[in-house]
Amino acid sequence: RWGALILAFLFAGPAYALGFLPRDNLPIFIGIVACTGLFNLLTQLLLPTKAGAISEGLLALQMVLDLFVMVALLRLMGGLSNPVAVLFYLHVVLGGLLLQRGRSWVFLLSLHGALLWLQAANLSFPINEQNAAFILLPHGMVLLFWHCTHFLGQHLDHQHGRLLRATVAAEKQDRLRALGALAAGFSHEFASPLQTIRLKLDRLAKGASGNEDIAMARQAVDDCARVLHAMNESQFDVRASSAAPVDLAKLLVEIVDRWEKENGRAVILSGVASLPTSIALLSFAQTVINLLDNAHEASAEGTIGMRLDLEGEQILMRVQDEGPGFDAKLLQRLGEPFNTSKADGTGLGLYVAEIFVQNLGGRLEAGNRQEGGALVVLSWPKAKSA
Repeated sequence: RWGALILAFLFAGPAYALGFLPRDNLPIFIGIVACTGLFNLLTQLLLPTKAGAISEGLLALQMVLDLFVMVALLRLMGGLSNPVAVLFYLHVVLGGLLLQRGRSWVFLLSLHGALLWLQAANLSFPINEQNAAFILLPHGMVLLFWHCTHFLGQHLDHQHGRLLRATVAAEKQDRLRALGALAAGFSHEFASPLQTIRLKLDRLAKGASGNEDIAMARQAVDDCARVLHAMNESQFDVRASSAAPVDLAKLLVEIVDRWEKENGRAVILSGVASLPTSIALLSFAQTVINLLDNAHEASAEGTIGMRLDLEGEQILMRVQDEGPGFDAKLLQRLGEPFNTSKADGTGLGLYVAEIFVQNLGGRLEAGNRQEGGALVVLSWPKAKSA
């Protein structure tokens, strides 16, 4: 806006000399420019300067103000007969690119209203065919420019969102690979000391049977060993597995059957009977096992349900339990490693599952059911099976 105001002052002299700006309109011209400059100064002082902090509604109001200030100045300088009037279409382009949804339509109506006001300065009555063309042609150009730039703006927003999601997913993958290396190092370095401590505690326990302190220390050592083992066994590098053609529904049945036998608990499996696609088999199996383990640990009793569906070209896999559900703080930090409400949990199950589904171009959603219990939904686009 400062640049536009400086240009207005620079054009005022030539416009006055060439007769575009009448002498009687000069004080009004200077007053509009001065008021706009004061408004811009107040805007810079009062509004946040952090990038992205301004709301779209406030942006729309600012753009409407700029539009009508420019039209008012052009009205004072000859209307559409002024060569500078071509800058009117700059507002059309900016509105189409920057504004979305209902605000973009409001701004489009403002553009047509401002254009009619600008045309009135050069319009002669009565209206004939030549005048009608003079009125309608610029409005048609406004519609064409606006639709093209609006489509381009939506496309750029979509691409920016995809790039942002890909960047976040890549950062999570790199973090997960680092965690894998760290877990492997922990497992190697702590294995021998933990085993030594366990043997010492066993010897002490033989000479002091019933000692609660020794029993608690032994339990703590076992917990440490179990957590390190779980971290080391997790598939931290989800990019390592290559996709292979498979019937996902049948594969899911095999994974769930094996999990039921190992954990002695039933899972209600439903959904499609066949779903040919391509997927990284080991990563998918690890993700399913992690989700079932979470549901099993969250609800010692009750039903665990898993459902596989195909909606259009999107694969949906839902896992639900009848436990206490997710803690509100945990949901706020969903997608972070070591984010868990369980005293003996690693907080890596959902983290690994989210990165796995993001690699497929999908997303993970978690929440609580109205009936009680947790619900995790994985959705990703269906890949060709061959």
